[in-house]
Amino acid sequence: MSVKAERWSSLPDGETVYMFELVNKQGITVKIINYGGIITSILTPDKNGVFDDIVLGYDNIEGYIRDDAFLGAMIGRYANRIKGSEFRLDGKRFRLTKNEGENHLHGGGVFNKSLWGWTISGDELVLHLKSPDGEEGYPGSLEVKASVSLDDQDCLTIDFMAISDRDTVVSLTNHAYFNLACVGDVLKHEVRINADCYTPVDGELIPAGELRPVAGTDFDFRSPRYIENSYYDHNFALGEKNGPDAEVYEPESGRLLRLFTNMPGLQFYCGGALGRRNGKYGEVYGKNSGFCLEPQYFPNTPNEPSFPSCVLRAGEVYNHKIVYEFKTVR
Repeated sequence: MSVKAERWSSLPDGETVYMFELVNKQGITVKIINYGGIITSILTPDKNGVFDDIVLGYDNIEGYIRDDAFLGAMIGRYANRIKGSEFRLDGKRFRLTKNEGENHLHGGGVFNKSLWGWTISGDELVLHLKSPDGEEGYPGSLEVKASVSLDDQDCLTIDFMAISDRDTVVSLTNHAYFNLACVGDVLKHEVRINADCYTPVDGELIPAGELRPVAGTDFDFRSPRYIENSYYDHNFALGEKNGPDAEVYEPESGRLLRLFTNMPGLQFYCGGALGRRNGKYGEVYGKNSGFCLEPQYFPNTPNEPSFPSCVLRAGEVYNHKIVYEFKTVR
C-alpha cells in the first residue's frame, strides 16, 4: 500500500489544502483532503472488474466549503444530536452552539470545516486537530488524531484517538455517503445490521432514552433486505462482535461493503434529507443519493444516563475504530 500527498487547492485565506491518495495492490484508491479530513473518493471494482467511485463528493474545494451535509467529513466533538444544545457533566451545565433548530448537531460543524494537520507515517496517514477549551461550548482542550490506512486485504481503517485536559464528552465518526451503484438512489441496496434494538426518536430525531426491539418493525435489518424506505436516520444498538457490524450489498454492481467497529452504536442514514446539489462528475445528488454508516455513541447520550457513557475523563485516551471492507460478489 502506498500513500502520497499533493497540493490540491487553497482556502480563501490562502491556506493550502492537501490531497492524499492511498492505493493498495488491487488498485483500490482512497482520496482524502485535510480540509475537514474529508474522504473525497473511493474507487473500487464492480463484479466485472470496472472501477468506479462509491462515495458522494464535489469536484473542487468550493463545493466542500459550501457543503451543509457533512459529505465525507470527520465529525466531532460529538457526532449526531444533543437535545436542547446542552448537557450536564458532574452537576455542571454546558451550553452548546445551536445549529439545528434548538439542538446541537455534529459538534456544531467545526471539525468538518477545519484544516487538519497531517503527517505520513509509513503506510498510514495521520490527521490531527486541536479543539480549544470552550469551542462550541465543550469543556476541555481536546487533541484528536485520525489515523487512516488502506491494506491489501481491501480494508480502509480509521483509528480515532483523543485526549482532553478536562472531563468532557466525545463521540467521533466519519460521515461518508456511499452509493455502491455509483448512480441513482440507494433504495435497492441490501442492508444487514447486527442489532436487536434501535433508539426510536421524536420529531426532531432525538432519542427519548428507549431501546426498542427491531423485531416486527421496519428497523429489522438482522437479515439482509432492501432499504426501500427513504426515512432512515436512526441509531442501532450494535450486538455481539462476532462478525461485521453491518453489510451493504448492491446486486447490479456486485459491490459489498462490510463495516466493523468497537463503538456501541451505528447511525444508519439513507440520505432522505439530502437536498438537491451538484456533485462530482456532473452528477446531481438529491434525496437518497447515498447512505451513511456512522459508528458512534448513541445520539443525545450526554443527557441519557441509561445509554453507554460517552464521558472522557481528563488524561484518559479515547479510542474508536472504523473498518470498511470492500468486496465484490460475482
